[in-house]
Amino acid sequence: MTLSGIASVSGFKQGLMMAIFLTVLFGCGGSEITSGGTTATSTPVATGPFTLTVQKDGTGAGSLQVGIGNITTTVNGTYNNSALAKGTQVTLTAVPDGSSDFAGWNGGGCSGTASCSITMDSNKNVVATFNGKSTTPQMFALTINKGISTGTGTVTSSPPGRSCTGSCTATSTSYAQGTEVTLTAIADSGSSFSGWGGGSCSGTGNCLLTITATTTITATFSVNPPTPTFAGHVQPIFTANCAPCHVGSTSGGLSLSVGASYSNLVNVPSQALPSMNRIKPNDPQNSYLLHKIKGTQGTIGGSGSQMPLNRSPLLATDIKTIEDWVNAGAPNN
Repeated sequence: MTLSGIASVSGFKQGLMMAIFLTVLFGCGGSEITSGGTTATSTPVATGPFTLTVQKDGTGAGSLQVGIGNITTTVNGTYNNSALAKGTQVTLTAVPDGSSDFAGWNGGGCSGTASCSITMDSNKNVVATFNGKSTTPQMFALTINKGISTGTGTVTSSPPGRSCTGSCTATSTSYAQGTEVTLTAIADSGSSFSGWGGGSCSGTGNCLLTITATTTITATFSVNPPTPTFAGHVQPIFTANCAPCHVGSTSGGLSLSVGASYSNLVNVPSQALPSMNRIKPNDPQNSYLLHKIKGTQGTIGGSGSQMPLNRSPLLATDIKTIEDWVNAGAPNN
């Protein structure tokens, strides 16, 4: 072996001994060994334990639930655990209080607002942000439409909004969420209110609703039919249906002949039930003639058969005509 070869071997041994010395001195962390111009590098391995810190931020308030294995801990302040082994699974859940919303996670691999699962492989710092809820109420529009009809009328609201009157076909007002609103429909002269549609409204009474979303209500008005006249509408019903007993005759002391019927009916006590007039203006329920033609005389203490006797009952439209004439005051027109 030449002198240069011996020197090379000697230098290699010296370098190796130095590397071993440094390893013993500084531990098993990453090190760099150089020998004969060759470099070898080892990577540090993190084994734990690791620290997990979870802090709260924002203008709101809430708590943190930290789940490790089968144990869940509720924390109102900052969570700090410096003894977590490598591979430990941790689940973080944010619980805002009634006046706050959870805005989301930041850091440690967490994001969004759902629960966050973490695998501990390094020290981690997570921030949970809670913000106070807005004190400004959400507003929703309440629209009132007038349905397609021939009648007219007014719709008002309480609390006051925009009333729909006259030629108005639609109006809209915004109310804060949770506002209780009462709608009232008032028919104009010659019209009647047919009913509500939409939302939670129905029937013909006042509409009561709580505003929770954009809502449209329809109010429909109808033109009243002409008020029946005695000579033009009521007397022809008697003439066609009450002969021969009461037309041209006075069976039961009642004549329904033309020229005599009105004075025999209006405000005249019935012979079968003297406590009740044959026709009481504005009061069909207390008009004995209407009970007789409906067949309900027995329910009020009357007697006898439904009129007309031995014939088909009056048509419902004819009975309605007589009732409308009575409701109009039973005029002699």
